[in-house]
Amino acid sequence: MRCNCVAPGAIDTELMRNYMNRIAEEQGVSPDDIAASFQVSLPIKTFSTPGGAANLGLFLASDAARSITDQPINVDAGQFVT
Repeated sequence: MRCNCVAPGAIDTELMRNYMNRIAEEQGVSPDDIAASFQVSLPIKTFSTPGGAANLGLFLASDAARSITDQPINVDAGQFVT
C-alpha cells in the first residue's frame, strides 16, 4: 500500500486571485503589483497551476510511482524550499 500527500501552496486559482485582489485594494496598488511581489519570492518566479498539482496526483497514483510512499510533496513553486 502507498500513501503520499500532495501539498499545494502558491497555486494560480480563483481563490488566490481573489486574495491578491483584496490585498491590492487594501494597499491601493494593482493586483498585478501584488502578484509580482509574491512571485519574486518564488524560486521559479511563477505560481504553480491546478493542472500541475493534478498531474502530480495522477503520477503518484500510477504504476510509475510504485516505489514512492510516505512522502509529502509540495506543489508550491518552491515557496518552502529548505
